[in-house]
Amino acid sequence: MWPGFGENVRVLDWMLRRVDGDDVAISSPVGYIPKKEEFHLEGLEGINWEGLFSTPKDFWTEEVSRILANQMDTFLFTEFIFRWLKFNNTLMTISVPISRPLSKRK
Repeated sequence: MWPGFGENVRVLDWMLRRVDGDDVAISSPVGYIPKKEEFHLEGLEGINWEGLFSTPKDFWTEEVSRILANQMDTFLFTEFIFRWLKFNNTLMTISVPISRPLSKRK
């Protein structure tokens, strides 16, 4: 999605619209991700949107476990464990990708 520095404007545009409260994101188990129709893809070919923003349980379970095992400072350990258990519980309830539009802030 970011083939060069000049392409960062695509992401920055989406981020700024999101911060402004525009309805440009959907909720996913790993946070908010762009709605496909709200992200400027002009000039980009062969983008696998579903693959790019997929949230496979096995990958995220392994990735977070790896971070926990290799990069966790003991000071943050307790808070991280709490959030990891909450996140892991969310992952275990997913059978299909979850997407819901965000309403525009007023």
